[in-house]
Amino acid sequence: AIQEKFTLSDPVKIGSLDYAEPNKTYNFDVPDIIPMYARKIYLMSATRSGNEINSWVNIKVWTRNPSTNVCNYHHKRFFRYPQNAISYDSETFGLPLYHDRKIYAFTDHCQIKNCHATELFVVGWKI
Repeated sequence: AIQEKFTLSDPVKIGSLDYAEPNKTYNFDVPDIIPMYARKIYLMSATRSGNEINSWVNIKVWTRNPSTNVCNYHHKRFFRYPQNAISYDSETFGLPLYHDRKIYAFTDHCQIKNCHATELFVVGWKI
């Protein structure tokens, strides 16, 4: 079987992990630009941080097979510190895509004094 990978000309934002409350689970719908026959989705996470208290941040993003409840996870861990500048981090990763077309995310971190966040974007798919 031929497996083809497609990328979007522009990333499509599906949501943000805003760190407004700790231990929060988010869920996002896959946008309609991704065809129903796609079996893998490629996501980009983009994180802004800086001028914060020293702390580790753990994030996980996953998809879940509704038929078996088996989850496939992507883990991200980084450190925030009280610098006088903003730092950025971005990465792209893939996860299996199931018929419920949901992306889930979780963070254990809480940071309510600024506008920093991790944004999630769809950047491609595979059949």
